[in-house]
Amino acid sequence: MIIKKLNIISFGMINDKQIEFGEGYNVIEGNNETGKSTISAFIRFIFYGLDKAGRDKYIGWGNTGCYGTLTLCSDGEDYRIERELTSGRTKDRITIVNANGEILRTDKAPWELFIGVPESVFVNTAFTGDLGSAVGGQGLPEAIENIVFSADEAVSTKKALKRIDDCRIALLYKNRKGGKIHELNNLVSELEVRLSAAKSASENLFSLEDSIRTRRARLQSNKEKIDLISKQLEDHETYKRLTAQKEHDKAVSQLEKCKKELAELEAKYSVNGFLPNREFSDKLRALEASAAEAKELAAKAAQRLAAAETEMKSSSSNSILRIASNIGGVEALRKMHNGLDKKAFFYKKSAAVSFVLSVPCAVAAGLLAYLGYILPFAAIAAALFVIMIIFGIVNAAKASKLKKGLLKLAAKLGTDNPDDIPALLDSVSGAETVSEKNTASYNEALEAKNAADQAVNALDKKIREFTSVYKETGVGGLPGLIHETDETVSALSNVHKQIEMAQYKERVSSESITGESEEELRAKLTGALKEEDVSSFNCDERRTEFNLLMRQNEFIAEKISSEEQNFAAANATFTLPATIYAKLLTARTELEEATDDYKAYDLAYEKLAEASSALRSSISPTLARDAGEFMKGFSDGKYDSLGISNKLEITYSGGGMTHTADTMSSGTQDIAYVSLRLALIKMLFPKKAPAFFDDTFARVDDTRAKHIAETLSSLDMQTVVFTCHKREGGFAEEFGGRVIRL
Repeated sequence: MIIKKLNIISFGMINDKQIEFGEGYNVIEGNNETGKSTISAFIRFIFYGLDKAGRDKYIGWGNTGCYGTLTLCSDGEDYRIERELTSGRTKDRITIVNANGEILRTDKAPWELFIGVPESVFVNTAFTGDLGSAVGGQGLPEAIENIVFSADEAVSTKKALKRIDDCRIALLYKNRKGGKIHELNNLVSELEVRLSAAKSASENLFSLEDSIRTRRARLQSNKEKIDLISKQLEDHETYKRLTAQKEHDKAVSQLEKCKKELAELEAKYSVNGFLPNREFSDKLRALEASAAEAKELAAKAAQRLAAAETEMKSSSSNSILRIASNIGGVEALRKMHNGLDKKAFFYKKSAAVSFVLSVPCAVAAGLLAYLGYILPFAAIAAALFVIMIIFGIVNAAKASKLKKGLLKLAAKLGTDNPDDIPALLDSVSGAETVSEKNTASYNEALEAKNAADQAVNALDKKIREFTSVYKETGVGGLPGLIHETDETVSALSNVHKQIEMAQYKERVSSESITGESEEELRAKLTGALKEEDVSSFNCDERRTEFNLLMRQNEFIAEKISSEEQNFAAANATFTLPATIYAKLLTARTELEEATDDYKAYDLAYEKLAEASSALRSSISPTLARDAGEFMKGFSDGKYDSLGISNKLEITYSGGGMTHTADTMSSGTQDIAYVSLRLALIKMLFPKKAPAFFDDTFARVDDTRAKHIAETLSSLDMQTVVFTCHKREGGFAEEFGGRVIRL
C-alpha cells in the first residue's frame, strides 16, 4: 500500500491542507507546533478512527468535527478514503471510492482492507516515535515477544507467567500446608462432623417447622388472593373512571355541538348584529295590543263618521242646503251671493265710467294734435285715452267673470237667473237648523276619525322605529314579525336549554374524572379484571372477601410468630442440618472449583512457558535475519547481523566480536530497535504498509542519519519521517526522496 495524497479539511489545528507523498522515502519537515504530529494522527484517524481522548483533542479546536480524505494505491488500484466525524456523534461516516468514482460497499474498516492488522499492532510496529524513552537493551527481546503474543509491547509474557504462578500458590502452597485448598479441606472436615451431630438433634423440630411452612404457604396464598382482589378493585375503579371519562368527553362533545348550533342560529337570525330575545318579543306583543286597540278605535270612528254622513245626507236632500252646508250655511251662501253681485255691479259701473271718460280724452287729443300741440299735451291726452280704455276693458272682464260665477251659482241652486237667488235662499232658511245639527255631528265624527287615524299612524311610526333594529315593519306586518320572533326566540331558547343541560352534565361528569387521558387510565389497568366482566363484578362481595382474608392473615401471622419464637428457642442450642449441609455443599463446591483452578493454572503455566520457548525458537531466526539486514544498512555495514537467542536475547557482531545488547550505545540501541520494528512489520503485516518515524532519529549522529536515509530510500516500501531538523530533508533530496516542508 502506498499513500499518495492527504486532504485535511479539518483536523485539530490544521484546516484545508493538502499533502502529496512519494512512493519511497518521504520527509515531512517543520518546526515544533507546526502540525507534524497532527498529520500522523490524521493518517491513523483515516484508517482507525479516534478514541475518546483523540476526539477531545482534535475536535476541541473550535471545529464542528474532523473531516478529510486519503488517497492510496493498493494492489495496483487507486482508492480514496473519506472520513467524517461530527461533534456529538459517536459513529464516523466512512466512504471508500475507487478510481472510477464508484463507492465500494463494504462492512470492513479501512485498515482491514488496506493494512490487515489492528490499531495496536500498527501503532507498536509501523508507528515509531521518539526513542528516548523506548524499551532498549535487554528489554528489546521481551518487547518483541510481547508484540508477537498480544500485539502490544507493554503486555509481558513473563509477567503473565508470574501472575499465573502467584494464583497457583494462592490456591495451594508448595509445601501443601497452606492456601485456599488447604483451608477448604479443613472446613469440609469440620462441617461433616457438625452435620452428623445436627441430624440427631433436628428431628424434634421437624413438626414445628412443617407447621410454620404450612402456615406460611397459607399466608402466601391469602396474600396472592388479597393482591388479586386489590388489583381487581383497582381495575374496577379504573374502569369506572374510564366510563366517567367517556361520559365527560361525550358531555363536552355535546356542549361543543350545542354551542356550534347556537352560533349557527345566532348567525342565521341576527340582523345587523341584533338578535331578538324574549323581552323584544314581549314588547312586540305590547305594541300589537296597542295597535289592536288603535285599530278598534279607528273602526268605531269610521262607523260613527259614516252614520253622521248618512244622517247629514238625509237631512240635506235640498241641493241648496247641501251647497250651503258645504260653505257654512244659508247665510254664508247669501253673503257669498251678495258679495259676488256687489263686485259685479262695481266692476260693470267702473267699466262704463272708463269708457265714458275715454271719449273726452280722445277728442282732446285730436283737437290738440290738430292745433299743433302734439307734444306734450296731445300725447298726454292720447295716453289718458289709452289708460281709460284699458281700465274699462279690465273692469268689464272682471264684471263678466263675476257674472259667470253668479250664473254657475244660480245653476247649482236650480235657476237660470242670478236675480232669483235671494228668493231661493229665503225659501230654505227654515230647514237649515236641522241640517246644521247634522253637519255638526258629521264634523265631530270626522274629527274623531282623523284623531283615530293619527293615533294609528303615530303607533305605526313607533312600531317602525322600534322594529328597525331587526326588521322594519308597521302595524300591518307586526303579527308576522311576532310569529317569526317567537320562532327565533323559541329555537334559541331550546338551544340554550340544551347548552345548560350539557354544561350541567359536563360539570357533574368533571367531578368524577381525574384529568387523566384514556391512554393513561388504561395504562394503570393490571389485567386482573377484564372489561367484559366489569358489569358482573360484585365489589361488595369482593371487599367482604378481602376483609375476611386480611383477618385470616392477621390470625395466621400471629400463629407463625408464636411458632417461630418456639422454634427459635428450641433451635438456639444447635444449628440446622440443612444450614450445615448447605455450607458443606458450598465448601465442597468451592474446593472442587479451587482444585480445578489449580490444575488449570498449573497447566496454563506449563503450556505458556512451552509456547513462549517455542515461539522464541521459531521467530528468532527470521527476526534475526531480517533485522540484521536492516541493521547492516543503517550502520553502513558496521553491524552486519543481529543475533536473537531462544530467550530472545539480542546480540550483534562488530569488529570480529559478538556483543550483547546492553553494551550498545543509545544511538545503536535506537537503530537496533528500528531494525526489529521493520522486521516485525515484514513478519506480522499480511499486506505491505508504510512505516512512520516521528522524531525517531533525534539521538543519531549525521553520518548514521545519512545511512538511515539511504537505507530507507532503498526499501521496497513507503516510509515517512517527521522531523524538525533540516538534515533529513537534505538526505531525502540526495537519495531521490520527497521533502514536504510545513
